[in-house]
Amino acid sequence: HGRSFFTYDRTFGEKSTTKEVYEDVAKGIVQSVSNGLNGTIFAYGQTSSGKTYTMQGSGSLLEGATSGQDVTENGGIVHMAAQDIFNHIEKDPERDFLVRVSFIEIYNEEVRDLLV
Repeated sequence: HGRSFFTYDRTFGEKSTTKEVYEDVAKGIVQSVSNGLNGTIFAYGQTSSGKTYTMQGSGSLLEGATSGQDVTENGGIVHMAAQDIFNHIEKDPERDFLVRVSFIEIYNEEVRDLLV
């Protein structure tokens, strides 16, 4: 009684690319979001384990977004998700979409809004 059990689907080795992580973990969530469901992509791990790099890519968020047409080159999961969402929207011009996002960081039990 009082015990919690958690499962996970997969671990990735240090040679895994952000694109592989996106395709395996996040793309299905993004497809569900594009169809009207809510979705969360959550990076968890110890300090310096690569969470920010995986989510943001190399450089700043702006640099990842402007790395060229193919965001998989320097962009992170955030860029790949945004590209897929807006590509989906572009393919359905007859439909109205409302896109809302939040980016938060939880560190030492303190929540910080990364969009402020």
